[in-house]
Amino acid sequence: MSKKSKKPKLYVSRELAKHAFGEVITRAARLASFGASDKLVVESDISEKQNLLALDDLLIFSIQARRLIDSAEMSKTARSVMVPLWSCVLEQDLYRYFESNRTINFWKFLNAVIHSADIQLVRTQFQTALMLKRPEEDVVETFVKYHRKGSFRPKCFVITDRREVFVLDLAQVVEIFDQLVLVKVLDYWHEKRLFLGVDYESD
Repeated sequence: MSKKSKKPKLYVSRELAKHAFGEVITRAARLASFGASDKLVVESDISEKQNLLALDDLLIFSIQARRLIDSAEMSKTARSVMVPLWSCVLEQDLYRYFESNRTINFWKFLNAVIHSADIQLVRTQFQTALMLKRPEEDVVETFVKYHRKGSFRPKCFVITDRREVFVLDLAQVVEIFDQLVLVKVLDYWHEKRLFLGVDYESD
């Protein structure tokens, strides 16, 4: 019997790693700013544009983060890092989000975003009501009931191509990536004498 040949490792150039890193930190910084904001006075064209820009940032972040992790051969590490999933309940006509006891590993999160059927960024009571309303409920009545009932830190609803639904806190996702994944990727490349990081961007 012939021995099974080992699967060749994917070669990733240093320039590709540098490009992926630049995209990741740019998109992560913008997502962190958007995700930390809990004040939305009124829904408008500007707030809608903010959501669209954040969606674009989230998709590009996910694609480039996966490339960056692959470049350091750390998909196993990413799979070991868990991200909390959130739940939502209706209490006294207000929706309340809370961190559940369920999690998703970071690698699966990236793939869920990349292969998603739909993604919704929700940061108001009205947007939540629209996401969770039953088909027979009237949109106008939902608007009248919830459009002035406040805002909160953005939550991300990821609907996968398998119709799974994951709800996450955007700012929390970025923080976990920064503290538990990115630092290990940077250490890997530093050992290879490729110095990624804000301090080295001008080199």
